[in-house]
Amino acid sequence: MARGSFLYRRPARGLLGISSNCSKGLGNEEVLVAVRINRDVEDTVSHLPGVVQSVRSEAKDIETIARVLLSSHRRTGAAHIELTHRKPDSFVSLVDNTDQNTKAIPAVAIEYGHTDTRSGTYVPGLYIITRASGFA
Repeated sequence: MARGSFLYRRPARGLLGISSNCSKGLGNEEVLVAVRINRDVEDTVSHLPGVVQSVRSEAKDIETIARVLLSSHRRTGAAHIELTHRKPDSFVSLVDNTDQNTKAIPAVAIEYGHTDTRSGTYVPGLYIITRASGFA
């Protein structure tokens, strides 16, 4: 028997789980059922050609929406949207490599908000990737 497989016994059941003592049931004998568990099913499915293409298409849609959201902001600076593919995954990223005097990460500050170092006021995040991907 293959690794990840096992056998178990269960009482015979008729259609839709109706007890086997019904007139149309299978009888009262036990049924031996073989079950094979594929623990790598996610990996197998994620590499199927249709799935990879669907993921890429969805990422392209998210990238387009993110670009529109970022461009509608009054101060885009050096921030930009990047789309990268690494089979089977695709990634849409908000990137800003602007050197800062603080230890803040610019893209994170843009996405989730930050405190302005000059005025001390909180600047809310734009949630560009969050909104583009439909999570907000």
